[in-house]
Amino acid sequence: ERRGRESGGRDPVMRAMLGMTFGYVEVPELAAVPLGIMERMDEIPAHCMAELCRGAPQSQLFQSLPPRLKTLVRERHPKGFFLEVEPFVQAFCAEPWLRGEAAA
Repeated sequence: ERRGRESGGRDPVMRAMLGMTFGYVEVPELAAVPLGIMERMDEIPAHCMAELCRGAPQSQLFQSLPPRLKTLVRERHPKGFFLEVEPFVQAFCAEPWLRGEAAA
């Protein structure tokens, strides 16, 4: 039986599996297991979320996250989100046409 996200966060089996595998989340060859479990959970345990937020957005772990988990981290760690988009905003604001200048 496949369980969806709607029961994943409260499912004791999912939480137990995540507890056994989360320590391997930064091992590239094994990370798919805890990441896959978290993707199916509607509530990610606080200690796991704290680890995912640590060093975001520059961390290798954050860069390897699936889109849904990146979104959750960005929601929980808005400062990291602003650090992530800041270079793009600065580049946009530096555009000559935005200041009414002719392009060189």
